[in-house]
Amino acid sequence: MALTPRQSAFVDEYLLDFNMVQAAVRAGYAKSTAQGKAYALCLQPEVQAAIARRIRARAERLALDQDRVLLEIARVAFNDPRRAFTEDGRLLPVHAWPPELAAAVASVKVLLVKGPDGEVIGETQEIKFWDKGKQLALAARHLGMLQDKVEVSSPITQLLQEARERVRKPTHD
Repeated sequence: MALTPRQSAFVDEYLLDFNMVQAAVRAGYAKSTAQGKAYALCLQPEVQAAIARRIRARAERLALDQDRVLLEIARVAFNDPRRAFTEDGRLLPVHAWPPELAAAVASVKVLLVKGPDGEVIGETQEIKFWDKGKQLALAARHLGMLQDKVEVSSPITQLLQEARERVRKPTHD
């Protein structure tokens, strides 16, 4: 079944920032009902399929896959900042940076040093790298070295789970 124009607008808007409530508002739903409408839209199989198709198409268009993402994480996580400098401590020109270094750099600032008369007498260069710790955590999580959730399994937890299920089931007397 094809999407309605408003459903299609919702999909377009959702793909901008993955905020379903704001997507509903931008797609023309009333602010007062946007949360409920957004939730209902996201439960519809046609809308889910359209979002999934568009995400896959975007990933293909950008040649975005797990290997590429992991490569970028590794470039930042294992960056050696010494590679940005010459032996005498000067920052290498940007065009001379190896790809691994360039991927790890967040910003470069060049500050001009002026003398008392206002004439430029030198410059100071500052390089800032992306957060190495965050990238290491992402890589470690991918490798299963970090667990966000601990699952406990014991006879007691099994009994509790069975009791919860019995309480949820309606009795037919």
